[in-house]
Amino acid sequence: LLTLRGTPTLYYGDEIGMKGQKDPYDEGIRRPMEWCSNNDCEGMTNWYPVWNEAPDGISVEEETDDPGSILSYVRDLISLRNEYPVVETGEIRFISMVDIETDEDYKRGIAYLVENEEEGLFMIVNLHREDVRLRIDQEELPDFNDSKQLFGDYSIPVLKDKEFVLNSR
Repeated sequence: LLTLRGTPTLYYGDEIGMKGQKDPYDEGIRRPMEWCSNNDCEGMTNWYPVWNEAPDGISVEEETDDPGSILSYVRDLISLRNEYPVVETGEIRFISMVDIETDEDYKRGIAYLVENEEEGLFMIVNLHREDVRLRIDQEELPDFNDSKQLFGDYSIPVLKDKEFVLNSR
């Protein structure tokens, strides 16, 4: 959502990967915000128990300084969105991806261009837990000669060969 046009919405706790589930009274949909690892710090509410009393890696305290955490990922995406207004205002053009092993459309990821008159961003997202080798139709892509990597673990020069590995994170 943070790389698509419009106003993104995060339900509290999404930024740290908090759990939730439906219960008869809706109170379990989202438990109190997990601010600290032991769930017993200033700011914690106690109106309803958290999902896991033991430290589980899901709290603002545990994720704040972890560059691989969901919180860091969300912060990086917000920074990207703030730095490039085209994300909010640009037109979206979806790009097809083909799994090289199966030679079928790859449906566990998404690739798209967000463009306006001044700039454009090429977004590739893998929603699967495993890396995958993909092919993109080069005719659908702009010239990447003056491009730079903004986010992620794969490099744009690999795209010039039409094939690349899309990492799971």
